[in-house]
Amino acid sequence: IVSYTVVARGLPGFASPYALAAIALDSGPTLIAQLEDWQAEPLRLGQAVELVIGTIKTEKDGTAVVGPKFRPLRQRD
Repeated sequence: IVSYTVVARGLPGFASPYALAAIALDSGPTLIAQLEDWQAEPLRLGQAVELVIGTIKTEKDGTAVVGPKFRPLRQRD
Protein backbone atom coordinates (compact mmCIF):
# COMPACT_ATOMS: atom_id res chain seq x y z
CA ILE A 1 0.00 0.00 0.00
CA VAL A 2 1.48 3.28 -1.16
CA SER A 3 -1.47 5.43 -0.06
CA TYR A 4 -5.05 4.85 1.09
CA THR A 5 -8.28 6.55 2.09
CA VAL A 6 -11.50 5.41 3.72
CA VAL A 7 -14.70 6.60 2.04
CA ALA A 8 -17.33 7.03 4.73
CA ARG A 9 -20.20 7.82 2.38
CA GLY A 10 -19.85 6.60 -1.17
CA LEU A 11 -21.84 6.98 -4.35
CA PRO A 12 -25.05 4.98 -4.83
CA GLY A 13 -24.30 1.30 -5.35
CA PHE A 14 -21.11 1.31 -3.28
CA ALA A 15 -21.34 -0.27 0.18
CA SER A 16 -20.03 2.25 2.71
CA PRO A 17 -17.63 2.62 4.32
CA TYR A 18 -15.04 1.27 1.92
CA ALA A 19 -11.31 1.73 1.51
CA LEU A 20 -9.40 2.65 -1.64
CA ALA A 21 -5.66 2.18 -1.89
CA ALA A 22 -2.86 2.89 -4.32
CA ILE A 23 -1.15 -0.49 -4.70
CA ALA A 24 2.39 -0.77 -6.07
CA LEU A 25 2.56 -4.11 -7.87
CA ASP A 26 5.74 -6.21 -7.75
CA SER A 27 5.85 -6.03 -11.56
CA GLY A 28 6.15 -2.22 -11.48
CA PRO A 29 2.82 -0.47 -12.12
CA THR A 30 0.78 1.21 -9.39
CA LEU A 31 -3.03 1.01 -9.46
CA ILE A 32 -5.92 2.19 -7.36
CA ALA A 33 -8.35 -0.46 -6.12
CA GLN A 34 -10.83 -1.18 -3.36
CA LEU A 35 -9.70 -3.13 -0.33
CA GLU A 36 -11.57 -6.13 1.08
CA ASP A 37 -11.59 -7.23 4.74
CA TRP A 38 -9.64 -4.14 5.79
CA GLN A 39 -11.43 -3.32 9.06
CA ALA A 40 -9.72 -5.93 11.31
CA GLU A 41 -6.44 -4.00 11.74
CA PRO A 42 -5.36 -0.44 11.02
CA LEU A 43 -4.16 0.09 7.45
CA ARG A 44 -0.55 1.19 7.09
CA LEU A 45 1.75 2.38 4.34
CA GLY A 46 3.96 -0.39 3.02
CA GLN A 47 1.47 -3.08 4.03
CA ALA A 48 1.44 -6.16 1.80
CA VAL A 49 -1.80 -7.16 0.06
CA GLU A 50 -3.13 -10.08 -1.96
CA LEU A 51 -5.39 -10.01 -5.01
CA VAL A 52 -8.99 -11.15 -4.57
CA ILE A 53 -12.07 -10.94 -6.78
CA GLY A 54 -15.14 -9.34 -5.22
CA THR A 55 -18.11 -7.04 -5.66
CA ILE A 56 -17.03 -3.52 -6.54
CA LYS A 57 -20.55 -2.07 -6.57
CA THR A 58 -24.18 -3.05 -7.11
CA GLU A 59 -26.19 -1.59 -10.01
CA LYS A 60 -29.72 -0.22 -9.51
CA ASP A 61 -31.19 -3.46 -10.92
CA GLY A 62 -29.27 -5.51 -8.33
CA THR A 63 -26.53 -6.71 -10.68
CA ALA A 64 -23.18 -7.05 -8.93
CA VAL A 65 -20.19 -5.49 -10.69
CA VAL A 66 -17.33 -7.87 -9.90
CA GLY A 67 -13.64 -7.16 -10.32
CA PRO A 68 -10.19 -7.08 -8.74
CA LYS A 69 -9.81 -5.96 -5.13
CA PHE A 70 -6.98 -6.39 -2.66
CA ARG A 71 -6.96 -7.83 0.86
CA PRO A 72 -4.39 -6.52 3.34
CA LEU A 73 -2.20 -9.24 4.78
CA ARG A 74 -2.16 -9.36 8.56
CA GLN A 75 0.93 -8.17 10.35
CA ARG A 76 3.03 -10.97 11.81
CA ASP A 77 4.16 -10.69 15.43
